[in-house]
Amino acid sequence: MGTFAQRFDRVLTRIENVLAASALGLATIIAIVAVVLRYVFGVFLFWSEEAIIYLIIYSTFLAP
Repeated sequence: MGTFAQRFDRVLTRIENVLAASALGLATIIAIVAVVLRYVFGVFLFWSEEAIIYLIIYSTFLAP
């Protein structure tokens, strides 16, 4: 049996991995939606580029 600190570290690592992967996944989805809206419907999401940049930075800080 592991100590409390080892179990706590494992749980925090899983949470960090889920958050980092979610941020990258969300950035990917926003990029795809922005491209489709821009080239198919002619609608530009003015916030999409900033959101993608911040999500990638966020996921980088969370990465183990």
